[in-house]
Amino acid sequence: MKSILVRLLSKYKVDESSGCWNWTGDKYRNGYGRIREGGASKRLLRVHRVSFERHKGPIPAGLVVMHECDNKACINPAHLSVGTVKQNINDAIDRGLSRPFRAGVLNSSARLDCERVQQIRQDYSAGGISQRVLAQMHGVAESTIQALIGGRSWKSD
Repeated sequence: MKSILVRLLSKYKVDESSGCWNWTGDKYRNGYGRIREGGASKRLLRVHRVSFERHKGPIPAGLVVMHECDNKACINPAHLSVGTVKQNINDAIDRGLSRPFRAGVLNSSARLDCERVQQIRQDYSAGGISQRVLAQMHGVAESTIQALIGGRSWKSD
């Protein structure tokens, strides 16, 4: 079997206008290229990460590989950099590739509003009512109640 580097370097086509090295091999549904680490029983790796590691070195712990060209199929190491997940998300929002997360009442799927959240918190802190009962009363999952009581959702400014 060919080494992963040989396979990586044999399955891309250069786009002269953008400079992208577009992966021509197998891809995930979301457009990112993938390659097997070894034979058929080995794990799948994202090719842009493999390209980064082969050309620039290890990816530091806790960081992700980002595309500066916004092309998920690109494996050109000159177009790849590392950053945090937060940086990657903010970069996608800034470039119009993703919408910002809408929390609380700004989220069109929200089942609660600020007044109900405040009431749930007051009812729970007064005691005598369980999270399960609160969830049933308000038509939400118990995990939703746990998250808002624990401060993981519906955070105060």
